[in-house]
Amino acid sequence: KVDMHLLKRPRALVLSVGWFATGEDVDADEVASLCRFVERESIEASSVFSASARKDQRLLDLLAIVVFKDAHYTAFVRSADGEDAWTYHDRRSTVAVGDFEAVVTRCRDGPMLPYLLFYDALIADPERGLRYVRCDDGGL
Repeated sequence: KVDMHLLKRPRALVLSVGWFATGEDVDADEVASLCRFVERESIEASSVFSASARKDQRLLDLLAIVVFKDAHYTAFVRSADGEDAWTYHDRRSTVAVGDFEAVVTRCRDGPMLPYLLFYDALIADPERGLRYVRCDDGGL
Protein backbone atom coordinates (compact mmCIF):
# COMPACT_ATOMS: atom_id res chain seq x y z
CA LYS A 1 0.00 0.00 0.00
CA VAL A 2 1.28 3.44 -0.92
CA ASP A 3 -0.17 6.49 0.80
CA MET A 4 0.96 9.86 -0.51
CA HIS A 5 0.06 13.09 1.28
CA LEU A 6 -0.44 15.95 -1.15
CA LEU A 7 -0.98 19.63 -0.42
CA LYS A 8 -3.86 19.77 -2.91
CA ARG A 9 -6.05 17.02 -4.17
CA PRO A 10 -5.14 15.99 -7.71
CA ARG A 11 -7.31 17.19 -10.55
CA ALA A 12 -6.98 13.94 -12.49
CA LEU A 13 -5.83 10.35 -12.19
CA VAL A 14 -3.38 8.73 -14.61
CA LEU A 15 -2.86 4.97 -14.54
CA SER A 16 -0.14 3.10 -16.41
CA VAL A 17 -0.76 -0.35 -17.86
CA GLY A 18 2.14 -2.77 -18.23
CA TRP A 19 2.15 -5.42 -20.96
CA PHE A 20 4.38 -8.49 -20.88
CA ALA A 21 4.32 -8.78 -24.66
CA THR A 22 4.24 -6.34 -27.54
CA GLY A 23 2.35 -5.93 -30.80
CA GLU A 24 1.41 -9.16 -32.51
CA ASP A 25 2.27 -11.22 -29.41
CA VAL A 26 -0.71 -9.80 -27.50
CA ASP A 27 -4.09 -11.52 -27.75
CA ALA A 28 -6.54 -9.09 -29.38
CA ASP A 29 -9.36 -10.24 -27.09
CA GLU A 30 -7.23 -9.35 -24.03
CA VAL A 31 -6.82 -5.82 -25.41
CA ALA A 32 -10.58 -5.52 -25.96
CA SER A 33 -11.32 -6.88 -22.47
CA LEU A 34 -9.01 -4.33 -20.86
CA CYS A 35 -10.59 -1.48 -22.83
CA ARG A 36 -14.09 -2.51 -21.79
CA PHE A 37 -12.99 -2.91 -18.17
CA VAL A 38 -11.41 0.55 -17.82
CA GLU A 39 -14.36 2.37 -19.40
CA ARG A 40 -17.29 0.60 -17.79
CA GLU A 41 -17.73 2.64 -14.60
CA SER A 42 -16.65 5.85 -12.96
CA ILE A 43 -14.02 5.65 -10.24
CA GLU A 44 -14.77 7.22 -6.87
CA ALA A 45 -11.96 9.70 -6.16
CA SER A 46 -12.22 8.94 -2.43
CA SER A 47 -11.28 5.30 -3.10
CA VAL A 48 -8.09 6.27 -4.93
CA PHE A 49 -6.55 9.20 -3.10
CA SER A 50 -5.13 9.23 0.44
CA ALA A 51 -7.08 9.36 3.68
CA SER A 52 -6.74 13.15 3.78
CA ALA A 53 -8.86 13.33 0.62
CA ARG A 54 -11.59 10.88 1.70
CA LYS A 55 -14.16 13.68 1.66
CA ASP A 56 -13.61 13.96 -2.08
CA GLN A 57 -16.97 12.93 -3.58
CA ARG A 58 -16.02 13.27 -7.26
CA LEU A 59 -16.53 10.49 -9.76
CA LEU A 60 -13.66 10.17 -12.22
CA ASP A 61 -14.48 9.12 -15.78
CA LEU A 62 -12.18 7.90 -18.52
CA LEU A 63 -11.06 10.94 -20.55
CA ALA A 64 -8.22 9.63 -22.72
CA ILE A 65 -6.18 6.54 -23.52
CA VAL A 66 -2.62 6.65 -24.81
CA VAL A 67 -1.94 3.55 -26.89
CA PHE A 68 1.22 1.99 -28.31
CA LYS A 69 1.51 0.53 -31.82
CA ASP A 70 4.28 0.22 -34.37
CA ALA A 71 6.93 1.83 -32.16
CA HIS A 72 5.02 5.03 -31.40
CA TYR A 73 2.30 6.37 -29.15
CA THR A 74 -1.06 7.75 -30.20
CA ALA A 75 -4.19 8.62 -28.24
CA PHE A 76 -7.95 8.32 -28.13
CA VAL A 77 -9.62 11.33 -26.46
CA ARG A 78 -13.19 11.66 -25.26
CA SER A 79 -15.27 14.67 -26.24
CA ALA A 80 -14.85 17.63 -23.86
CA ASP A 81 -18.60 17.71 -23.23
CA GLY A 82 -18.44 14.23 -21.68
CA GLU A 83 -20.46 12.57 -24.43
CA ASP A 84 -19.49 9.13 -25.68
CA ALA A 85 -17.73 10.58 -28.73
CA TRP A 86 -14.05 9.83 -29.22
CA THR A 87 -11.31 11.10 -31.53
CA TYR A 88 -8.05 9.43 -32.51
CA HIS A 89 -4.88 11.56 -32.46
CA ASP A 90 -1.82 10.42 -34.41
CA ARG A 91 0.96 12.96 -34.81
CA ARG A 92 -0.61 15.74 -36.91
CA SER A 93 -3.98 14.17 -37.66
CA THR A 94 -7.20 13.86 -35.70
CA VAL A 95 -9.96 11.51 -36.79
CA ALA A 96 -13.45 11.09 -35.34
CA VAL A 97 -13.85 7.50 -34.16
CA GLY A 98 -17.37 7.38 -32.73
CA ASP A 99 -18.46 5.80 -29.45
CA PHE A 100 -16.21 3.88 -27.06
CA GLU A 101 -17.09 0.55 -28.65
CA ALA A 102 -15.42 1.88 -31.83
CA VAL A 103 -12.31 2.64 -29.73
CA VAL A 104 -12.38 -0.94 -28.41
CA THR A 105 -12.64 -2.29 -31.96
CA ARG A 106 -9.71 -0.20 -33.19
CA CYS A 107 -7.56 -1.24 -30.22
CA ARG A 108 -8.44 -4.92 -30.68
CA ASP A 109 -7.88 -4.89 -34.45
CA GLY A 110 -4.59 -2.95 -34.24
CA PRO A 111 -3.64 -4.27 -31.87
CA MET A 112 -3.09 -0.96 -30.13
CA LEU A 113 -1.98 -1.54 -26.55
CA PRO A 114 -3.50 0.80 -23.95
CA TYR A 115 -0.59 2.28 -22.01
CA LEU A 116 -1.80 5.35 -20.09
CA LEU A 117 -5.37 5.87 -18.85
CA PHE A 118 -6.46 9.42 -17.98
CA TYR A 119 -9.42 9.94 -15.67
CA ASP A 120 -11.02 13.26 -14.75
CA ALA A 121 -14.26 14.48 -13.20
CA LEU A 122 -17.22 15.67 -15.23
CA ILE A 123 -18.66 18.90 -13.83
CA ALA A 124 -22.17 20.18 -14.45
CA ASP A 125 -22.15 23.41 -16.44
CA PRO A 126 -25.62 25.06 -16.49
CA GLU A 127 -25.17 26.29 -20.06
CA ARG A 128 -23.43 23.29 -21.60
CA GLY A 129 -24.45 20.27 -19.51
CA LEU A 130 -21.71 17.93 -18.29
CA ARG A 131 -18.16 18.72 -19.33
CA TYR A 132 -14.55 18.56 -18.28
CA VAL A 133 -13.39 21.91 -16.92
CA ARG A 134 -10.19 23.33 -15.47
CA CYS A 135 -10.37 24.79 -11.99
CA ASP A 136 -8.22 27.65 -10.69
CA ASP A 137 -7.08 25.85 -7.53
CA GLY A 138 -5.59 22.87 -9.41
CA GLY A 139 -8.31 20.61 -8.05
CA LEU A 140 -12.01 20.23 -8.47
